[in-house]
Order: sequence, then structure tokens, then C-alpha cells
Amino acid sequence: MLTRDHPQDQRGAWALPWTATSQLAFDMHDTVDPVDFSKDGFNPNRRSIGLTQRPNSQGPNVDMLYRCPDPAAAQLQRMPCNEWAAGTSRDYLSAAPRSHHVGGVEVLFLDGHVGFIGNGIDELAMAYLIYIKDGQTPNPADHVF
Repeated sequence: MLTRDHPQDQRGAWALPWTATSQLAFDMHDTVDPVDFSKDGFNPNRRSIGLTQRPNSQGPNVDMLYRCPDPAAAQLQRMPCNEWAAGTSRDYLSAAPRSHHVGGVEVLFLDGHVGFIGNGIDELAMAYLIYIKDGQTPNPADHVF
């Protein structure tokens, strides 16, 4: 997990249950047509394709944080970010999984196994890997580019 040596940048803090720390955020919905998480199953909003943050993503969508100290240095450290802003197009918190591994990131799944997810994973496959109430058992190896 990549971290930044800045006290206001929470990314990489292993014990903090927040975006880009020990918790992964990966949205495939928008504010116009949000997913109803109270129902069983998962219907990804296909309008989100191309707008998500796959592993080690450098854009166009950057990590959205409460604070993005020194965005120029963050970009140079391969951790681009912007600050969350209520009521704007930046009204979401999200961050890509990041590491120094070549081509992707190592991940720990809730069933205890460890796997590798490539930077080019299909966005729908990644959404299904993360969403827990869909009844699917996707294999990330089938979707790595």
C-alpha cells in the first residue's frame, strides 16, 4: 500500500477504516442514478465505465480526499489527489488501491486468501469483487489485462 509522508494525507494508514487506508472504495454509480444498497444484488451503472479508479490509477479520476496536501508532490509520488467538495462534481470520497508492485496490487480478501489484481482489471469485474451482496464468485484472474 502506498503512503505519503504527510500528516493530513490518510492514504496508506493501515488501521484507519477510511477510503485509501484499510478500506477500498470503488463506485460504479453516479448521483443521478445511485445504486440502492438496501436491496439484494448489484446492478452496476454502466455509465460509470471509464470513470472509476482501477489499481494504481493516474487519472482522469484522482483520489478524492478530505484534504489533498501538496497536490503537485502527490502527483510526482504517483498518488494524485484532489479535495472533496460538497455539492460539486467532487462530492464523493474515493481512492485507488496503490502499490509499488509491477502491474498491479496485492490484495487480501475477506475469506483470508491473498491475490493479485492487475492495473488493467475490467471495471465490472472489480466492482463484483468488492460488492458483497451480489451472490457472485468472480475470478479476478479471468479479468486481468
